[in-house]
Amino acid sequence: MNKILVFIVALVSIQVYSQELFSIKNGIVIPAKEYSLWHFEDRDESIHEYQQIDSTTISARNGYSYDIRVFQHVKDDPDKEMLDTVFSKLEIVPRSPIVLLEAPNVLNKISFVNQGGWLRFNYWSFDPYSDNPRREIGDESFRYYHLSDDCIALVLRGWRDSVSPADLTLIVLYKNEAKLVYFVQKEITTASTEGDLVTIGLDTPVHDENEEDMISKIAHSKLILGNGTIILNDNYSVTDL
Repeated sequence: MNKILVFIVALVSIQVYSQELFSIKNGIVIPAKEYSLWHFEDRDESIHEYQQIDSTTISARNGYSYDIRVFQHVKDDPDKEMLDTVFSKLEIVPRSPIVLLEAPNVLNKISFVNQGGWLRFNYWSFDPYSDNPRREIGDESFRYYHLSDDCIALVLRGWRDSVSPADLTLIVLYKNEAKLVYFVQKEITTASTEGDLVTIGLDTPVHDENEEDMISKIAHSKLILGNGTIILNDNYSVTDL
């Protein structure tokens, strides 16, 4: 009887805390929830306001590839102190496999603008709420993970301040699509790979009920990437500080 109760509790916990961030229906990526990147009304988004600071091409296992260009807006770094670090625009150009091309490859440019800004992935330390935050080497603008042969996830990190964690952004690439599927304030603590699955640990500070500037707890979440999807286990436990 006890074993049955334990199984039922575990099953309920999975249902309560786990959700897929997107699905693919009729060849289209459907985010489980709509998210909006930061947008300010007073910013000029003309092409001449941007300069390109990075570019790379990544490939899915099914033959699709994606040219990704990274742009910095003049207002991202008005004091010119982070010329090669902060950026606010991604341009993604999907390219179909040659075997699928019956006509010239028409380039479909997909843009994402986050006026709140992203930073190179390793700019901040990781696990900042622990006693031993760590730093990692590398200057990539984002990390990417294969979810399946035809699907890739991009992971980006934004600004962090003294109170709030950095913005975490997930974009899914699928064939000729690129869709925003997650945008929240959570800190990355760990990233580990086991077989075809990647698990990313996330922490969120919980502020004291009486003193808003004081952090009293840390809520723990995790993302599981693989098997064609991304599963969020949100706030599955809380640690008192």
